[in-house]
Amino acid sequence: MLGGELSKSKASKILDSNYPDVSDAMDALAANDRQFIKLSRESGRRRPEKFYKITENGLRALLAVSMTSKESILISSQVFWRVILLLSVCSKQPISKEELDNYYRQFEESTLGYTPIYGYFFQSYFFDSMLDNWIQNLSNNSATQKVIECLAINRSITLNELIKKTSLKKEEIIEILKNNSLQADLGLTTLSSEHKVPSDFDVQKQYYTNIISHALINKTSNTYELSLFGVMLMFSLIRYHYVGIDTNRPHSTKVLDLFYNDIKPNMYCDIIAKNYSEKLPLIFEKWNFLQNQLGFLLYDSFDFLIYKKDGKSTASSIWIGGNKEFYEDIQALASNTRYHLTPLYVNGKTTLDNFQRNPSIMNDLRINPLRRKLYEIEELLSADIPLTKFPDQNSLSFANESEAARLYRVKTIEDIFKEELTFLFYLNLNTIAFSPYSKESFNPSNIDRSEREQWVAERKRMLDPGSPKDRLMAILTKDKEIKKWFTERISNIMNYQEQTFNTMSKFYNEILDSHKYIKRQQENKQIEENSRKSWDIFYKLEPHEYDIDKICSY
Repeated sequence: MLGGELSKSKASKILDSNYPDVSDAMDALAANDRQFIKLSRESGRRRPEKFYKITENGLRALLAVSMTSKESILISSQVFWRVILLLSVCSKQPISKEELDNYYRQFEESTLGYTPIYGYFFQSYFFDSMLDNWIQNLSNNSATQKVIECLAINRSITLNELIKKTSLKKEEIIEILKNNSLQADLGLTTLSSEHKVPSDFDVQKQYYTNIISHALINKTSNTYELSLFGVMLMFSLIRYHYVGIDTNRPHSTKVLDLFYNDIKPNMYCDIIAKNYSEKLPLIFEKWNFLQNQLGFLLYDSFDFLIYKKDGKSTASSIWIGGNKEFYEDIQALASNTRYHLTPLYVNGKTTLDNFQRNPSIMNDLRINPLRRKLYEIEELLSADIPLTKFPDQNSLSFANESEAARLYRVKTIEDIFKEELTFLFYLNLNTIAFSPYSKESFNPSNIDRSEREQWVAERKRMLDPGSPKDRLMAILTKDKEIKKWFTERISNIMNYQEQTFNTMSKFYNEILDSHKYIKRQQENKQIEENSRKSWDIFYKLEPHEYDIDKICSY
C-alpha cells in the first residue's frame, strides 16, 4: 500500500500468498471499525478490479506496529521514512516537530535495542592533542593567548575594542581571529615519516585536532567571543598557572604565565563561568550552587581534562573505585548510535528526494518537520570525521561557508563536547578519594605565604563534608535538574549493558545448541528469500507511483 494503489490480486502476487487469505485480510483492514485501508477505485466493466489505498489510520497503525515489532523494522528503514512522509501530507492535522521527534526516537530505540545517545564522547582526545600543541608552542602563542584571555573576560567585543584592550596591532589581531575561527582554508599538517601509511585514528586525530584548534573563537555579526573549546582552553591555562605544568607532558617545562595576572586564578574561572554560562548550563549556570557544595573541588574538578595523570577516575575500574566501565560503555553507546545514523539518514533523504519528483509534494509545507529532522541528522553527521576524504584531501575549506553555516557547525561540535564535559565533570566526582591536587600537602609555588596559608585552611575546612562522592550525592539531592540529566545517562548506560549482556547470552546459547542454530538459519534463509522478492517489487517504483492521491486517503 505504501507504493500506491493495490488490488487483492496484485497483493496476492506480491506476497506470494493464497488469494482467499489476502482477500480476507484486506476486507478486515477495510472494515468500518478499523479503516486502515479504503476503496480507491474500480477498474473494468464486467468484473471490475477493486483498488485500495492506505488511510491515515493505517499509517499510524503501521507506525505502532513498527515500534513494537522488531521483525518489521529489520526489513528496512525506508518503510519508516515513507510512512512518516505519507502521514505528513495526508494527516488531518499537520504533524508537529514534537510528534515527529517522538516517532523518530521510538523508532531508533526499537531498532537499536537500547536508548541512543548522540555525540562522540571522544573529543577530549582531540582537545588534549590541541592542548599539547599549545603547551609546546607557548612562546609562539603569546599574542594569541592575549586575545583569547581578553575575550574570556570581555565577551562579545568588536575588533576596535580588542585593539584597545590588548594593545596589539590591527593586522596582528585580524590574523589571530582568522586563524582561530572557522573562516579560512585550514591546511592539514603532514604526518611524520614513521606514519607513511597512517591509521584511521591518526588521520582522524590530525583532522579533528586541526578543526578545534581553529574553532576557539566565534564571530557573530561584528563581535567576537570564545567557543566552548576556547573557554576550556582558558580553564586549562588558568589551572596550569595555578597548579603547575603537568610533568607527564613531554613539552611541559615552563611555568605558564597569564596576561591578566592581577586576577586570582579561581576568580578568573568565576568570571569566565559567568560570562559564558550557557556554554555548560549544568555547570556554569549552577556555579554559585556548586561553589557552596564543592569549594576548592569545583576548580580541581576540571583537571580531569587537563592533566595526564594516573589518578584519572576514568582510567580505573569500578572495582577499585574508578569509573572506567561507565565511561567506556557510554563511548561505545554513542559510537554504535552514530554507526546506525548514516544509513538511516541516507534512506530518509532518498525517500524524500524520490517523492519530491512530484511538484505538489516538493512545495508542501507539511513536510517541513521531516526536512528539519533530516537536516538535523545531516548536521550531526557533518560534524563527524570524514575519513573517506583522507588522505587524498590535504586541506579543509570553510571560507565559502556563510557565517550562519560556520556558527551552526561550531554549535554542533560544541554541543557534543558539552555533553562529554558535563558527564565527565559529575562522573569524576564518583570517587571516595581526593585527587593528588586536592591534598593539603600540595602547596603551589607561585603564590605568597599568606595566600598559601589561606589556601591550606580552605582545603582543611572543605575536607570535613566528606569525599567527592559524598558531595556528588549532596548535589544530586539538592538539584533536581542535574539529577535528572545525570540519572538519564547512567540509566542509558545500564540499559545498554543489559542489552549487551542479552546479546552475549544469546550467542552463548547458540554455542550450546549449535545444531538448532544451523537448522534455524536454513529456515530463515528461505523466509528472507521470499521477503526479498516482495521488497524488490516494493522498491522498483516508477515516478508516477509517488502520486499521493493514489497512495493514501485524505
